Amino acid sequence: MVAEHESTEAEDGKASGVERAAQEYAAHGWLVLPGSTWNGRSQYVVPGQSKITNGLRPLEPRNYATCDSRVIAKWFRPASVLPSVLLRTSVDTFVAVSVEHTLADKAIQTSVFQASPGPVAFRPDTGRAYFCTAPAGVLDAMPGSQVDQMKPGDWIPAPPTHVQGSSVYWWIPPWSVDWSPVNVDVLGKALRLAATHRAESAGTA
Repeated sequence: MVAEHESTEAEDGKASGVERAAQEYAAHGWLVLPGSTWNGRSQYVVPGQSKITNGLRPLEPRNYATCDSRVIAKWFRPASVLPSVLLRTSVDTFVAVSVEHTLADKAIQTSVFQASPGPVAFRPDTGRAYFCTAPAGVLDAMPGSQVDQMKPGDWIPAPPTHVQGSSVYWWIPPWSVDWSPVNVDVLGKALRLAATHRAESAGTA
């Protein structure tokens, strides 16, 4: 299990925290990809090289995403600089919904979501929460850019990926909900309730 501040470095030739996280995701059927690495200054780079990438990006084609432990061990073998861990969504596992952090936080606190929760990852540098949702169903459209239902085949950053000033971490870890994605209808209701509550709060401020 990946804690927010778990070390990601390899020790004495053992698997790094990054590889352990990737292997755990794969063991539960989640497709893994290696991603470019935050260099601690201002850019994402290819690990072990000076090549700069345009933001956080996969280092392999999306169709190379895998659950194969041998491939993952090769991608994330111990090194001074390790790739980020990315998860590719699919119709067989989960589809991600990206939500602006204040709306996401309020949605998580609704009774409807609390009754049937699912995994939620948070990326601090962009302020986006990623809800892992069951592949079936379409989320009702919401105005603006606060909510984005991603498509199967899209990727999301997964803990313990480093980003500017912080790391991606789980708001709701998958192991706490038996690796079960949230139903799209449940998330939709939670988001609508959260949006209504926020609008009412703003109106009375």
